Amino acid sequence: MTCGNRNFDSSARLRISACNSWNSNCSLLYDHDVRKRLNNDSEDIKQRNTTFSNSERNNTERKSRLALFQWMSDADHCEASSGLIGSCLSAQECIKRGGRGVETCAWGLGVCCVYISSCDSTSSANLTYFTSPRYPNVWSSNTGVCTFTLRPKLFSKICQVRLDFEEFFITGPTAGMCSTDVLSVSGQDLNNVVPVICGLNTGQHMFLQVGSSTGPFRITITTSGESEERKWKIRVTQIPCGSEAMAPAHCLQYYTGAIGHFQSFNYGNLKSVEENSYFLNMNYAICIRKEASMCGATFIPNGDFNVNIWNSSVTCSSDYLSFGTFRKCGRVPKDEFAPVKIADPGPMIVSFVSDNKHTSGLSTTDSGFSFKYTQFACSSGM
Repeated sequence: MTCGNRNFDSSARLRISACNSWNSNCSLLYDHDVRKRLNNDSEDIKQRNTTFSNSERNNTERKSRLALFQWMSDADHCEASSGLIGSCLSAQECIKRGGRGVETCAWGLGVCCVYISSCDSTSSANLTYFTSPRYPNVWSSNTGVCTFTLRPKLFSKICQVRLDFEEFFITGPTAGMCSTDVLSVSGQDLNNVVPVICGLNTGQHMFLQVGSSTGPFRITITTSGESEERKWKIRVTQIPCGSEAMAPAHCLQYYTGAIGHFQSFNYGNLKSVEENSYFLNMNYAICIRKEASMCGATFIPNGDFNVNIWNSSVTCSSDYLSFGTFRKCGRVPKDEFAPVKIADPGPMIVSFVSDNKHTSGLSTTDSGFSFKYTQFACSSGM
C-alpha cells in the first residue's frame, strides 16, 4: 500500500484507504505507523536482552524522525495562528530558501516557513507576501517606487498568478484616475490587460494570466504627492497549469462558493469625498463558479449603487455593470435595488465597463457597486 509514493505494511492499509496523495493526513498516519514499528522493535530488543545506552537510543529515534521529516516538501502547507500561510520545512531549509520560520509544525520537527518580501525584492516561492516597508506599521512617504519581482522556477509550468489584497490602502483616485499613487503589474501574457488600481482595496483579488510568458512578473507601487499613510500586504500565489484553483480565461476575478460578495475597486473609500469613486477605463469580468447542482444566482446590493448616476437609461452605453446580458447603470439606493437573477446555462459572469470620463463631472458621486450573491439549486425552479 502506498500513500504519495510512501510504502505502508498491511496493518496500515485500513487506516489510509482514503488517502490519495502525500499530505498532512498521510504524514500523521505514517508517523503513527513508524512509531508503532519503533515500539515493536524496542520490545524485540528487550526480549533479546540487548541493551542500548541512552545516547544510542535517542540517536536512533532522532534518525527515524528526521527520515520522516525529510519527505516534507512545498506541498505540505501550514497556516500560522496569525493567518500567514507557508510550507512546513526544517529550520535550516527555511533559512536556505530565504523564508522566515514563524511557528513550529510537524510535531515540533519543523517550522512553518513563510516568505515575506518588501521593496526591491525577488522571490520564486509558490506563495509570497509582498508588504509595505515596516509593515504592519503604516508607511509614510511622499515619493517613491516599491517593486516586487516574482521569478518562477525553471520548468514550473505556471499558468496564473493570483494576487490577494489582504490589506491595501494608498492614496485614492482624482476624478477617477490613479494620478498620485498607483499599483501596476507587468510581465503577464501580452493579451492579458490588468487595470492599474489605487485607494482602498482590502479584500480584493485579481488573476494574472501568465501561461504564455516566462516572466519575471512585477508588482510596482509608485507613490507621489504629499506624505500620507500607506499600507499593504498582498499574497502572491503561483497557480500551476491544470490546477482547480485556476480562474477561467479572461476573468480578472473569480469567486467560488454558493454564497459570496464582490464590489468595485476602491468601493467604500471614506478617506475623502474626492477619492470615493470607481476608476475610469475599466473593462473586466467577475466570474462565479457554479457549484454542484446549482443553476444560477441571485444578486442583492450590499450598499448603494452609483455607476454613471446621470445616465439611468435602459441602454447604459458608457459606464455600466452587466449581469449576463442585463445592463445596469444610474443611481439606486440599496433598499430600492431589485434583486437580479442569472440563470443562464453557461458560466456566471458579471462585467464592469467604464469609459474615460465621469459624465457628471463630479466623480465623487460615482462610488461604484457592492453585491452579495446566493446560488440557487436547479430543483428550486427559479
